Amino acid sequence: MRTRDLDAIAADIEDAVARLPIGTRVRTAGNPNLGTVRWRPFICDAGTVSVMVRWDGFPPDRDTHYVTTRDLVVI
Repeated sequence: MRTRDLDAIAADIEDAVARLPIGTRVRTAGNPNLGTVRWRPFICDAGTVSVMVRWDGFPPDRDTHYVTTRDLVVI
């Protein structure tokens, strides 16, 4: 990875930490489902920054998923 790529990832993490602390209520852009951020931001496989979200109304075995932070809208 080039330094510029690492700088972009670091900026995404800083933004996510500030915008999406644990307990923040969110939805995804274009999806009406509501959820709550459950974990701090982390770097996903493709170098994107994600958080774990527990979605309202889903069965307990399928209610938590990681979502790219750029796809989340704070409500």
